[in-house]
Amino acid sequence: MKLTYTQKELNSVLDEILNLMKTEGTNWVKGWSSKIASGFPVNAKTKKTYQGINLLSLSLTAYKEGYTSNEWATYNQWKSINEDFKIKKGAVTIFFWGQKDVESEILDDNGKPKRKTIWFLKASKVFNADLVEGYQPKKVETVKKTPLQISESFNSFVKNTNADIRHLGGRAFYHTTADYIQVPNVSDFNTAEDYYGTVLHELVHWTGHKNRLERNFKSDKESYAFEELVAETGSALLMSVLGLSPRPRKDHAQYLNGWMKAIKNEPKAIFKAFSKATQALDFILNLQEKKEVA
Repeated sequence: MKLTYTQKELNSVLDEILNLMKTEGTNWVKGWSSKIASGFPVNAKTKKTYQGINLLSLSLTAYKEGYTSNEWATYNQWKSINEDFKIKKGAVTIFFWGQKDVESEILDDNGKPKRKTIWFLKASKVFNADLVEGYQPKKVETVKKTPLQISESFNSFVKNTNADIRHLGGRAFYHTTADYIQVPNVSDFNTAEDYYGTVLHELVHWTGHKNRLERNFKSDKESYAFEELVAETGSALLMSVLGLSPRPRKDHAQYLNGWMKAIKNEPKAIFKAFSKATQALDFILNLQEKKEVA
């Protein structure tokens, strides 16, 4: 079967992600997520933040190409900002959902096919602001914090979620039925970053409860690996938002093959995972807006 343009572009992005997992192993999130620490990818024209797979793809490209700006836009959007802009080569494909009206198999009273609206995936090309001659990208300054400040901010950040977090035992997990998080005592971790990453990973799991975002917590290998991918990417995003360096947990290595298998078997799995991860991110960040963060 001949692939459409969108399918070809999607396969190219997925191949790059799979290659990143193979070459970087459990550290595959660190490079692209480090760019997010200085700002999420945003459209220079609409000022809207890119979500899901586009967040990963644009951050990964910015990391690989060394772009300093987090602003992106299509060729026409850049030209609408300033017709004199000269844009260098280096477009990146993004994906978004569109709608179209089509005939259905159901007939109306006159024997004619009823109309229905379907969703379909569309591809578009965007350029980073660093490629636009004549444009002055906004300067993004990363706030440097001391370990003590990070600790205070982190504790307040987590407290604002009202999640039931219990410090005991020798392993970390989220109990889906009893709805609580258990992590070892802080003193049991080698570094503060290991502790932060573990708590945030379980906190992303916590957002999947039926009374929150209601994700699938089935125990089969495929579902379990998918949820771990959501928690892995979600915690990396949260670490970056908080100005912390993402560090993969030691037990993530065993899930890599499961993630890669899921992506190969169902290409849209990575779309779903990043969509769920950004939903979890937004959910947790929205809880911060209701309370003052130290």
